[in-house]
This record gives sequence, C-alpha cells and structure tokens, in this order.
Amino acid sequence: MRISHLLVTTLTSLALLSSAATASECINDGHGKAVCGFGCVVDGYGDGVCAREAGAQCKVGGNGRAACGYHCVVDGYGQTVCANTPDGSCTIGGDGHGRCTSIPVDPYGTPLRGRP
Repeated sequence: MRISHLLVTTLTSLALLSSAATASECINDGHGKAVCGFGCVVDGYGDGVCAREAGAQCKVGGNGRAACGYHCVVDGYGQTVCANTPDGSCTIGGDGHGRCTSIPVDPYGTPLRGRP
C-alpha cells in the first residue's frame, strides 16, 4: 500500500513540474512593471523579459542582458544567444562568439535537414 501511494505522489509531482514548465507566468521587474510569458527573468539592469512560447527559455548573460529562445548559451563575451526555433541549435565558436541556427546542425555545423 505504501509503495503505490509513493508512486502516485511521485507521478503527481512530475506532472505538476511538467505543467509548470509550460505554463505562462507574470513577474514584476526592477522598475515595477509586470511582464508575462514563459521562463521569465529579470536581467542585470532590472528589465523583465519573457519568452513568447512555451518550451522556450530566457537566460541572463555575464553582460547583464537577457535573451529568450531555444538552446540558449552564454558566449565568451558574456552575451546570451538563443535559437529562434526549437529545431535550432547554438554553439560557441573558437573565437568565443555564440552563434545560433534555426535548423538542426551536427557538431560541425552541417545542417541535418534533408539528410538521409
């Protein structure tokens, strides 16, 4: 009886976490302004930013600015870059700059669409 209760509790918790990740939210930024969307953050300048689509994320870079999108990375210069589609990808090049594509690529930057 205890194991089944634990299983139900665990599954319920996982369902709540999953729905929370895709639920919109509103936050107040450092200037008293409310912003609403998904994965909202307040950047280093007090500005609130939110992604427009569920599944996207917002991330603050070392320069204090935030960016929202998919597969975000902070590059060697403290800038955050994000792909604008879930199929995209972001990498940091040898020069330290972040780059994103809107289509999936392999680790060498070759597009994966249209390949067998």
